Amino acid sequence: NAREALTIEQALASVIRLPAYAAGEEATLGQIRPGAMADLVVLDRDPTHLIAPEELLSLRVLMTIVGGRPVWERLPAQAPAAAGPAG
Repeated sequence: NAREALTIEQALASVIRLPAYAAGEEATLGQIRPGAMADLVVLDRDPTHLIAPEELLSLRVLMTIVGGRPVWERLPAQAPAAAGPAG
């Protein structure tokens, strides 16, 4: 039901800022700013800018950063294979 749908900003807040607030950790979690924990993922596209809702599931994680340090990075070989000509 479209009337019950969240905006992308509301959806992101529900998994980023609101849990930090609920845990009483909003000073150090849920934001990218000095003094915050810097646990985040880098995506291949900006989910808040010019992306259709049906494309959200196709976003790829390029890097995971925990405590300000990269802990995982997608290698070129991990990229999805491009569809080539049949035959």
